[in-house]
Amino acid sequence: MANIIEIDLTLKDIDANPDLHNQRAWARRVFDRSGAACRTAMCAGGFTVVRHGYRLVFDVPNVAETEICESPDGDRELIRVVASRILGLDRNEANDFFDGDNTREDLQRMRDNFAAVEEADR
Repeated sequence: MANIIEIDLTLKDIDANPDLHNQRAWARRVFDRSGAACRTAMCAGGFTVVRHGYRLVFDVPNVAETEICESPDGDRELIRVVASRILGLDRNEANDFFDGDNTREDLQRMRDNFAAVEEADR
């Protein structure tokens, strides 16, 4: 069952950093004019794992994107797997929620649908 509290926290993080929300990449480095990485844009999954203390892993030089994160204990997993677990999303829900074409409004609509289903199941 979707964890509405965690989804709300993720959406709040996105709202606080709209310029870093990029639903088309799990995590993507943003470079300044000199070519130095200065920020990281993320999809909803990236925001979720970072909030939980995971580090985004950019191991390959000159590659701007990653789909790997590392826990505080040093375990590496796919961002998708960790974020799905934290957000309580099954495979189909995760496919929909993390879709690269989603806008912030789409994420809110899905959150509201998850909440409605949860309410109906009570």
